[in-house]
Amino acid sequence: MEQEKNNKTEKKAADNEMWGILAYIFFAIPLIFANEKTSFIKYHTNQSFILLFSFVIGNILLNILRFDTTPIGLLFRIFGIAIFVVGIVNVSQNKMKPLPIIGEWGNFIK
Repeated sequence: MEQEKNNKTEKKAADNEMWGILAYIFFAIPLIFANEKTSFIKYHTNQSFILLFSFVIGNILLNILRFDTTPIGLLFRIFGIAIFVVGIVNVSQNKMKPLPIIGEWGNFIK
């Protein structure tokens, strides 16, 4: 009985990790396909949406200001990739920790 409970807990944690990582790759996948949308999945889906939104707006601004091919544009993209990696690490460590700088911007996914 105890073994069965542990197996279910481990499976749920593995499912949460899989959906959390998929959220950072394409944020809508867990919202559409996850059977059980836990608070962990919703949290990381929200964080990935904030990351995507800020990256799109940032790229638009870089293009308008003609900074997209300058060192500023390169630093922006490296920063975006670093935040993406932080999100994946948070999921793999089963943490609900906001992303650096942009993580506190809002809660869009309820």
